[in-house]
Amino acid sequence: MATIEAFFSFDSSPYQRIPVVNTPTTLVLGQALRALTPAEAPAGVVKRAKRLDAAIEDAEELFTALVRLLQQDELVSGLEELVGPQLVRAIIDVQPMYEKMVADRLADPDDELASLSEIQRQLRKRIADYSTQVLAMVDEDEPESLDIVVTALRPIVTLREFIALRGREAEAEMIEALNAVASGDDDDAEDEAPDAAPATSKAG
Repeated sequence: MATIEAFFSFDSSPYQRIPVVNTPTTLVLGQALRALTPAEAPAGVVKRAKRLDAAIEDAEELFTALVRLLQQDELVSGLEELVGPQLVRAIIDVQPMYEKMVADRLADPDDELASLSEIQRQLRKRIADYSTQVLAMVDEDEPESLDIVVTALRPIVTLREFIALRGREAEAEMIEALNAVASGDDDDAEDEAPDAAPATSKAG
C-alpha cells in the first residue's frame, strides 16, 4: 500500500505522455490498458474505456480488411513490412470473427489505406483520455488508490521503459512485453527494467 509520501512524490506525467509508436503497437497498448482496467472504476473511467474499446475495434477491423485485400492480391508480405508479421498472423487467425463487420467497409480499398493515420490518431487520443481519467482516481484519503492507478496504467510505463532500453524498432518484442504486462506474466520484465522511477523516463 502506498504511503502518504508516495502520494506527494507521485509524478503523473509519464502516464500522460503516450509514447509515439506505430499503429499496431499502439493498438496492443490500448488492449493491454483495457485488460488492466480497475474492477470498480468510476463512471468517468468506464465512459473513456468504452470509447477506447470503439477505437480498438475500428483498428482491428481496418487491419483485418487490409489483410483480406492483400491476400486477394497475394501481397501479405507487403503488409507484414508495414505493420509487422506478428499482427498480420494474429489478424488472419481471428479474421472470421470480423468478416461481417469488414464487409461493410470494403467499398474502396484506398479509403481503408487512407484510414491508417486516422486510426492511429484516434487510438492515441482515446488512450490519453482514458489514462487521464484513471489518474483522477488517485485519492490521498484512499491509500490503495495509488497502487490501483499505477497497476492500471503500467503498460504505458512498460512501453516507455522498453523504448528507452531497446529503441522503437523491436516491434515484436515490444508487443510481447505489453501482452506480458496485461496477463501478469511480466516478472522477468520487471527484473530487467531500469532502476529509475517512471517519473525520470525520457522515452516517448
